[in-house]
Amino acid sequence: MFAQELAVETRECRVSAVNRLNRHVLELRLEPDPRLHYCAGQFIEVLMADGRLRPFSVANAPHGSGVLELHIRFCHRGRFSRFAFTDLREGGVLRIRGPFGHVRLREEDDMPAIFIAGGTGFAPIKSLLEQALRCATERTLYLYWGARAPQDLYMDELPRAWSSSYPWLQYVPVLSEPAPSDRWRGRTGLVHEAVLQDFSELSSYQAYAAGPPLMVQAVRESLFARGLKQERFFSETFEGVGDGVAHNQASH
Repeated sequence: MFAQELAVETRECRVSAVNRLNRHVLELRLEPDPRLHYCAGQFIEVLMADGRLRPFSVANAPHGSGVLELHIRFCHRGRFSRFAFTDLREGGVLRIRGPFGHVRLREEDDMPAIFIAGGTGFAPIKSLLEQALRCATERTLYLYWGARAPQDLYMDELPRAWSSSYPWLQYVPVLSEPAPSDRWRGRTGLVHEAVLQDFSELSSYQAYAAGPPLMVQAVRESLFARGLKQERFFSETFEGVGDGVAHNQASH
């Protein structure tokens, strides 16, 4: 089912888990009643008590138990993120609505695909990759995840496990500001620069990007310059609005 075919609905959700992934990122697991139907790559909105809405990408593909996984980045000015980090507990109840967004995995194509995440932009990329790995085809997949320091790759063990289990998936973490004490031996610099170092021509690829607007813009411009077709670029941008992120979808 395509993303645009799904109706937006409101649900009450029981909080089934609240897990710290690192100092600044929280994983929430929500159980909507009844189950919410969505596509990998989409997002939902959390309805706050004051009527405000806070959008978050769903970080898991829509198969299995029906639980929704969210990755919440702490923001000092953010009411919901402060609430989630300090007061939200397992067993609590949240109201959500969704799904929203037109970014989805193009499963009908078997061309190689590059997934590029910045920070908590890993959330929708994770959902898309889980969907891709579930498909029967063994298309070549590349995941580039950019962050400042090793601890910001808050689920680093997961894509490393994927790359070990699936020979057609290559994982490339990229750090922009590793400290000498990190003893980082991997790639450094900006994540889009790492992609450019590895690919000289992209006309036969798809690309998916998620993260801050400036990162996604840099990815878009640099990949188009290497021959990526505009209709094969799918992106999600996260803009700070004082609480979590706001989402803007650009299919191509």
